[in-house]
Amino acid sequence: MERCDSMPSHQVLAFTLGEEQYCIDIECITQVVNRSRDDLASIFRGGVLNR
Repeated sequence: MERCDSMPSHQVLAFTLGEEQYCIDIECITQVVNRSRDDLASIFRGGVLNR
């Protein structure tokens, strides 16, 4: 995964593991899984963020 400072901030999902911060390129993910940003956000809200 790429560091946040190497990507445009308006289309990334940032998260922290330990002391390292990472970003996921939301545009890339939505193209791969063919979902809308809202659907993707729902997946992260229901799965990753509310564990």
